[in-house]
Amino acid sequence: MIEIKNVKIGPNLPFVLIAGPCVVENEKITFTTAEQIKKITSKLGIPFIFKSSYKKANRTSINSFKGIGDSDAIKILEKVKRELLLKELDKHLANSELTDEDCIRLGRELKERMWKRYKKEGW
Repeated sequence: MIEIKNVKIGPNLPFVLIAGPCVVENEKITFTTAEQIKKITSKLGIPFIFKSSYKKANRTSINSFKGIGDSDAIKILEKVKRELLLKELDKHLANSELTDEDCIRLGRELKERMWKRYKKEGW
């Protein structure tokens, strides 16, 4: 089980949706996707973690789209985070000691733990 503030993720816990475009293609698609998912999950009372890659290096073809460029994609993700996803949370976390680096580290830990679980369970 992993706990990020008041959201617990793990076996036998309520569903948490981690979703978003595979890779940032442009601002409109990324923002609209996050906005619509947030709208639906808020209505249904489902915790939502937005996830989209700024660069997708694990493609099956060398010619596949990998992204719009690291700098541009990161700017778009920052905008989505600030204007849509964290606007309400910022009020509650104003004095938080959780940094962006902590969030990235927690995301990596979650991914590694889930991957190990899937491999162990034969997924």
